[in-house]
Amino acid sequence: LVLTAAHCVFPFRDKLEHLKVWLGGVNLSRPKTYEIHDIYSVREHIKFNPWGPLGPYDIALVYLNQTSSLEPIRLNNETAMEKVGNNLTLLGYGKYEKGGFPLHLRAVKIPLSPKGLC
Repeated sequence: LVLTAAHCVFPFRDKLEHLKVWLGGVNLSRPKTYEIHDIYSVREHIKFNPWGPLGPYDIALVYLNQTSSLEPIRLNNETAMEKVGNNLTLLGYGKYEKGGFPLHLRAVKIPLSPKGLC
């Protein structure tokens, strides 16, 4: 099971054979450092609106065809989510502002914002 942004998988939800999940690597140019998995199902948050602005419901669960041998990463703990201003860590291979995608996993720390601000 993988948690991701719904806008990344929504365009392909009826074409799952075109999607793969790469797990475990921090450098996509090194193929032996990650696992590649097929997907059997994707579930976006029930309130996700693909035609509206991205917001708090831009999340999806991706179900894999097989079990990974890798240890899951720890998400931010509940304590981090309790106080506005606490730093949270985001990870991903998101597209650069000027186009293209990175080969190395990127990380950024951002402060937790009040719900009304999102």
